[in-house]
Amino acid sequence: MHTPPSPTSAYGLSCVAVAVVLQAIGNGVFDGRISSTDSFLISFLAFFSAAVIFNVVQAVRRRADPGTHVPLGRRGRSLLVQLNVATAVTFLGFYLALSLMPSGAASFLEAGVVPLVIFVLLALPRGARPAWRDLPVAVLVFGLACVSAWRFYQDSSPGHAGDLLTGAILALVAGAGAGCIGLISRRLGEARVAPVTVSAHRFHLTYLIALGVLVFRADQLGSPAHIGQLWLISLLTVTIPLFVLQIGLQRSDTFRAGMVMSCLPAGTYLSAVALGGEFDVPTMALMAAAIAVPALFTVFTRRRAPLPDSSAKAPSPA
Repeated sequence: MHTPPSPTSAYGLSCVAVAVVLQAIGNGVFDGRISSTDSFLISFLAFFSAAVIFNVVQAVRRRADPGTHVPLGRRGRSLLVQLNVATAVTFLGFYLALSLMPSGAASFLEAGVVPLVIFVLLALPRGARPAWRDLPVAVLVFGLACVSAWRFYQDSSPGHAGDLLTGAILALVAGAGAGCIGLISRRLGEARVAPVTVSAHRFHLTYLIALGVLVFRADQLGSPAHIGQLWLISLLTVTIPLFVLQIGLQRSDTFRAGMVMSCLPAGTYLSAVALGGEFDVPTMALMAAAIAVPALFTVFTRRRAPLPDSSAKAPSPA
């Protein structure tokens, strides 16, 4: 009998879906309109803004109600360090992949491998009993992503085989990092680390690396008006969606959240078409399948155990 998802899981998945839609709109706006230097500039602006904004929010909340501050502890600090590394690997690896292969192909390879990576990570611990029903749909999503990536490659100007192979590897590594982000975020939720705290501290490594790249490309940054425009768009389509995504990842089943995240490239394509991009019927059919499979899986699968209610009493040692 089908068991409906818990309120926590449903709310979390809704947050993930909202974040994916906002990011897809932003990607559609940026598609074909920015340089590789702009990509690193967007990373710096979005992630540095997130660190500043959420550190201020955290400080204001702590001053208004000191009782809301919960020490991170060793586990919380360790998870935040891991999340910093996974975030840097994901975003910077993806941007490097974009410089070597078509953006659509890189997007599908990165997002398509996420459910498969999450399944493997959940199955790795000794004694773990993975939900084997998840494996076929994860493989199917990855297969659709590979076919879609090949379609985007066929529609673009072919590059050197070595660059394409390196770009594909980087995109898959970025996808592995994204899968790790989902799992680490879930563990941060279990450790009761607030999403505001996570968003205040998870991007330090990423924006510092992006800043290091920009130091050597200062002559390519463009006018202040251009930088201001990129900052505004990145704030609305990167900083805010990533905070909403963080809330969702901490409150939903990791594998199902990864399935929703795998819809991002298809959403990006639809957004680009809506903004005047080229429309192609076979590609649109692939995009529909790439959205339908994760969506149907998410709707019709049974939930896993939700996060424990913080208001419930802790069980006795016995």
